[in-house]
Amino acid sequence: MLVVETVIVAVALSAKVMLTRYLALGGIVPVRGVVLDLAVVAVFVGLACAAGLTRGWRFWLWSVDAVLSFVFLATVVYAAYYGEVITPRALSLAGQAGELGASFEELLAPAHMWFFADALLLAAVEWLWWKRGPRQAIPALAGWRPLRLVAAGTAAAGIVAFVWASVAAAGIAGPLNPTTVCRSRGVFVYQVASVFHREGQLAEEAIGELDGVEDRDAAIIAVIDEAVGGREGPRIAGVEHGVASGANVIAIQFESLQTFAMHAEVDGREITPTLNRLAEESFYFPNGFVQTGAGTTADAEFAANTSCYAAPTEAVSVAYVDRELTGLPRTLAAEGYDTVTMHTNEAGFWNRRELYPALGFARYLDEEYFGKKDKIGFSASDEVLYRKGLEELLRMRDTGRPFYANLVTVTSHHPYNALPDRKNPYLAPEPYTGTKVGAYLSHMEYADRALGQFIAELKVSGLWDESIVIVYGDHHAFKSAYFSETDSDALGVLMGREPVVVDRMNVPLLVHVPGMARGVKRQDVVGQVDIMPTVLDLLGVDASGVPMFGRSVFIDSPVVLGVRGYGLAGSLIDETSLVVRTAEGADPVAYRLHDPGTPVAPTEGQIAMLSAASLLLDLSDAYARGLPAREEYAGYEGATIPGVTDQ
Repeated sequence: MLVVETVIVAVALSAKVMLTRYLALGGIVPVRGVVLDLAVVAVFVGLACAAGLTRGWRFWLWSVDAVLSFVFLATVVYAAYYGEVITPRALSLAGQAGELGASFEELLAPAHMWFFADALLLAAVEWLWWKRGPRQAIPALAGWRPLRLVAAGTAAAGIVAFVWASVAAAGIAGPLNPTTVCRSRGVFVYQVASVFHREGQLAEEAIGELDGVEDRDAAIIAVIDEAVGGREGPRIAGVEHGVASGANVIAIQFESLQTFAMHAEVDGREITPTLNRLAEESFYFPNGFVQTGAGTTADAEFAANTSCYAAPTEAVSVAYVDRELTGLPRTLAAEGYDTVTMHTNEAGFWNRRELYPALGFARYLDEEYFGKKDKIGFSASDEVLYRKGLEELLRMRDTGRPFYANLVTVTSHHPYNALPDRKNPYLAPEPYTGTKVGAYLSHMEYADRALGQFIAELKVSGLWDESIVIVYGDHHAFKSAYFSETDSDALGVLMGREPVVVDRMNVPLLVHVPGMARGVKRQDVVGQVDIMPTVLDLLGVDASGVPMFGRSVFIDSPVVLGVRGYGLAGSLIDETSLVVRTAEGADPVAYRLHDPGTPVAPTEGQIAMLSAASLLLDLSDAYARGLPAREEYAGYEGATIPGVTDQ
């Protein structure tokens, strides 16, 4: 009986390794990664048998099966939602957020049943064993010397292989790419290596050379500026430094807005007429790209407000909120600005209760201010955000001080459940009917309509002519791992071609300057890290003493954006391509930004720039972690970090 159940568990866990690799990593190979994952299974099964020196072997064996099955399932669902492999930190924070339960429920698929199918087989074996009648006592494993030796030897061999591979992975210089490490060295190896990997090694080498320099802070900024590039260059479109000096700043982070949604038409109907008109009277950058990681929405707030990259393996709302982040709110406060950020959900969502003070906002407005009326999804609607948010903006204007306000929309959040009838939802026709794409279009149409009402009120109130207004998308719209073939076909129809990895990262940026009547469309590549330097440039604020990893979009200069999320850590985006690190030891590939499709071989210059992109990511992390600690930091107890904590 012991042998039978051990074989069942061992075979079942081995099959789950293959299923996890297939669903989370998009494939099973290479062989080394499979072998190392199977070695870990051998370790746990061997230890379970060795631990069963008494008749408690069944408890240990079944416990190992249950725990590893949970880890496998969590890995797959987490990868589907974030495009990343879950880390021990995320697992230790236990569970998923009730706020986003619908999103995670949608990610569950019939294939996930196989992670627990062996429980039925074990139960059947037990039932048959008991049905035989009076049972012969199962001897303790202590009396099975050969089996004990096999179990201990198997576990020892697996431990040696696993430790060796984990140490090697932890020693990788530069960003630790979850996808490539998991494929080539195993999912378990990555999870251990992510704990011990020293992020910032490249930054330490670059900054270490500055020991003894008189003005070390200025020298560090010079290192960052050199890595970023693009601080100097000709001005574009006649926009001079300080052209909007003293203006208010209203930044709108638009939930799940991607460039392909703008100017999209279905049967002659515009999905985003407000955004399309805004593009005609603003600087419009369709080639914007995200710098988010595991924190998605919160990471976008961080990147826009600090000009820094997301954290390596966890949300910034966990990684950096114990620091005094030197970003846009603090910089503008020093210039006499009042600062506020608004989100209709409870401030514990994404640990904003700690994130916003870390960013330096004077205050935040959340569910307590906006209330729960007109609730859609997990918080009040965009219409409530804009209506009550405008009341606060008018109050701030009456104080006589200029202000910076960051509004974060939420209604167009995945999973795009049907909008209530009172919102007059747009129902997309075939081939979008019943697809995730059709549901997304409905939410985009509503969110765009709400934005239109807000802009109209800004114009009536006069704030429009007194403010820089910025609109940017926060992250990808779809969890592509769980796209059905019908969904993929519908998105292909909407885009006019087959979607590629570049499209998931592509979000628009619109910048309206007071007095601007005619829009300017620019094909320059920009990032969320460019928002802070762009605002300071328009306001004429000297930020030469503030490290920033972006550059003003009004300076025509080369661009290099590091990529940390989407399973592409250590990759880059330049003026022409997304250059992706693939498997360890393999040549990178490049996806053209303006002609996406089959990847091509990158140029020698692009391959060389991968090192610069890795340095950028390392410098950003080293800078953020090296900032002064916040005395009032209260941790993240009671916070909701989607995919990581319970509310």
